[in-house]
Amino acid sequence: MIEQQRLQYLASLGIESYVPKRVLANAAISPALVAYEPPVAVLAEPTAPTAKTTESDNGAPELVAIDSAEPIPEAASNVDAPASNITVDAPIPSVTSAGPASTPVVPQSVPVIATAKPSGDLRFVLSLWAITPQLLVIDTRQIGSALPTDKLLQNILRALGYPLAQLPPSELVRWPIFKGDPQANNIEEAQAMVQANIHARCAKTPGMQMLVMGETAAQFVASTHEQYQNYQAQLGQALGFEQWNASLVVLPSLDQLLKDPSNKAIVWKAIQGLQRDSSA
Repeated sequence: MIEQQRLQYLASLGIESYVPKRVLANAAISPALVAYEPPVAVLAEPTAPTAKTTESDNGAPELVAIDSAEPIPEAASNVDAPASNITVDAPIPSVTSAGPASTPVVPQSVPVIATAKPSGDLRFVLSLWAITPQLLVIDTRQIGSALPTDKLLQNILRALGYPLAQLPPSELVRWPIFKGDPQANNIEEAQAMVQANIHARCAKTPGMQMLVMGETAAQFVASTHEQYQNYQAQLGQALGFEQWNASLVVLPSLDQLLKDPSNKAIVWKAIQGLQRDSSA
């Protein structure tokens, strides 16, 4: 490679080059280092034969010999140019035009349609504690909540006569069962899944008592009862399920009790008839 060209490449890459100021002993003679200028290819303009006209003696124009060395005039070359390379200059309207002023055309923006998440998405989690074979607690679990609901439930159970050192393991009932379930927004399917779980437990233990806590738990557990109206109307009320051979009490959820302690009065009044006999 030519030395000047090599130095030019290194300079373009940002690499500094060093050369000795003095001639080194026994060094080969190097050519003078000058700035390397890469050759530039010059394209010859296309030429085409043109015909010249002259006037004859009688004043009429006549054709003369064709000179192929002269370049093609610019107007003629644009005729054969590709359509993509031809630029058409639109006339600019004069400000002092006498005609009526034209209304500027404002481009209309395309409305953006926001694809909002459907409000009918049905998602919930229920926590089930089998305190004893005769007592089942069903609470509406708030997804993402970090409130100490387990400690509050222990205090409620202690008031009922169940002094537990710790709660038994809870079972989580989730809906939808898996992501992408085509029946995810089907309330009837969700209700059937929850009630099948509860019915199986009641079949094993006749006469079970249940604390149904929270609006979601009441909707999917107790709403099929013929006396059930709505969550607010049933708060603190007991319902008997003959088909399950069980009874339940609708209460505020543990999360609601911690956020609004005034709801504890509803719980205390409703659980008076569920207190465990200490002599048993």
